[in-house]
Amino acid sequence: MSKVIPIALQAEFDKPATTRCRLLKIVTTGGDTYAFTTTNRPVDYDDGDGSLTYQVMSGFDHSAVVSTGDTSVDNAEARILLLPGTPFSEAQVLAGELDGASYSVYEIDYSNPSLGHRVVSHGYLGKPKIGKGGLSISVELRSLVDLLRQTPWEKWQIRCRVKRFGSQVGEERFPCKYDLSGEWVNGVSVTSVGVESDRTFTASGLMQAADYFAPGMIEWVTGDNAGLSFEVEAFASGGTITTAFGMPYPVQVGDTFNIRRDCTRNWSGHNSCETFNNRPNYRGEPHIKPADALAAQTPGAQVSPGSGGQTYQPDETAQQ
Repeated sequence: MSKVIPIALQAEFDKPATTRCRLLKIVTTGGDTYAFTTTNRPVDYDDGDGSLTYQVMSGFDHSAVVSTGDTSVDNAEARILLLPGTPFSEAQVLAGELDGASYSVYEIDYSNPSLGHRVVSHGYLGKPKIGKGGLSISVELRSLVDLLRQTPWEKWQIRCRVKRFGSQVGEERFPCKYDLSGEWVNGVSVTSVGVESDRTFTASGLMQAADYFAPGMIEWVTGDNAGLSFEVEAFASGGTITTAFGMPYPVQVGDTFNIRRDCTRNWSGHNSCETFNNRPNYRGEPHIKPADALAAQTPGAQVSPGSGGQTYQPDETAQQ
C-alpha cells in the first residue's frame, strides 16, 4: 500500500488551518468491515475498495505511530469505548473475532474527501485487550513487517484447547459448546469429614461409581465456603470426595453443595470428549502420533497411556 501523498492533499495539509481527520478501517478474517473516524460526524470515503461510511465512535483514540526506516515493526494503538451503538461487543472480542484482522489508517481532508488520502499505517491487529470493567478495548496496530516475526498458525496439540468445559460461543475463542445443565447433581449434603477437613469429606446420595466425578467441580451452597468452587481430584464409591486444593474453611457436617463431572480434554478415555459425545467440538488434533514428539523428550522417556489415549511402543528392529 503506497504512502505517497497526493499533491492536492499535501497542499491542503500545508495550510495554517486544516480540516484533516483520521479514518480507521478494520476487515476481519470473516469478511466483516468496521469503519471509524475521529471527527464528530460520519464521513463517506472510498479508499479504492468501495465507498464506506466511517462512523463517529465516541472514545475512539488513535495514538502516535512509531515508525522507523529499518525493519523494526511500526506500531500504534487504538482505544475504543464499548458504548451502546458500538458495532462489536466484549463477547465478540473475547471470542477472537478481531484476531488477525487487517487494518488501514488514513488521513484525509473531511471537507473535501475527493483529494485522496495519506496512508498513516497498514497491517494487522495485535491481540485486543479488554479495559477495566469491560468498558473499552485496546488493539495494537502492527505493520506488515510483524508477519515476518510471527507464526501465522496454531501449534498442533493432542489435547483439546478448550479452557473451560461447557463454554459457549462468544465466551472464549475455542468454545466447548457442551450443555452442562444435565450434569449437575444439586443439593448434596456432607455426612462426615475426613482427616484433612479442608479437602476430604463424604456426602450422602452419591451412588456413582468410583472416579465418576474425577475430574469434577463442586460449588458450595451453604457453609463457610458458600459461593466458592473447587476442583475434584478423587471420588471413591460411597461418596468420598477429595478436592485438588484445600479450601479456606474446614468442611462441616450439614454443608451442602452442587457437583458435576469435568472433562479431561482428551479424545478418548475416562471423562473424555468421547464420554460426553462431544467430539464434533474437539479443539485439538487427537490423531498425532506421540512418537513424533519423542525427539524433544528426555532420552529414554516414554509416552504414558493417559497422555492422549495412545501408548508409544518402540520399534525394536529399528534400534538394532
